[in-house]
Amino acid sequence: MKIDKNSIIYAVVAVLIIGGIIYLATSKSSVPGTPADEAGTTGTTNSAANTGFKGPTSPPPSIPTTSTKKSTATTATSNTPVAGDTVTIKNGVFTPKVLIAQMGVPVTWKNEDSTYYQVTSDLNDFVGSVMTKDSTYSHTFLTKGTFNYHCVGHSDMKGTIIVQ
Repeated sequence: MKIDKNSIIYAVVAVLIIGGIIYLATSKSSVPGTPADEAGTTGTTNSAANTGFKGPTSPPPSIPTTSTKKSTATTATSNTPVAGDTVTIKNGVFTPKVLIAQMGVPVTWKNEDSTYYQVTSDLNDFVGSVMTKDSTYSHTFLTKGTFNYHCVGHSDMKGTIIVQ
């Protein structure tokens, strides 16, 4: 039995198309304007220059995994919930550690350090992009609940978003 070249090409193209459809159907959405993922959340990324650059999906391998915390500010280390829509990252600390946010209102993380950071929820409800100095990552929570998160490259950096 002889198989011609065109049949092989059509078979490979068909497998690639089917694989792409399966991938898109099973992956979580983080693109604005697309359906929310199973947790009812959407995410967007904004660079400091607001160019739409999304950056790599994981931190560069050179990011140290040890803490660089230097802050002793009471607000930075307090677990007292603070209402708002912004979490600042400075001296290796999320401020506030516990943020009370409103459902449907974007929460923005702003990196004020020269170190790279990447926030992600403990249950992978959202995965932020790598943030360089002065860049931001925003995420809109579409369901109420408590969302614990951490920095991918700095496991001791943890925070909580309480969505009301």
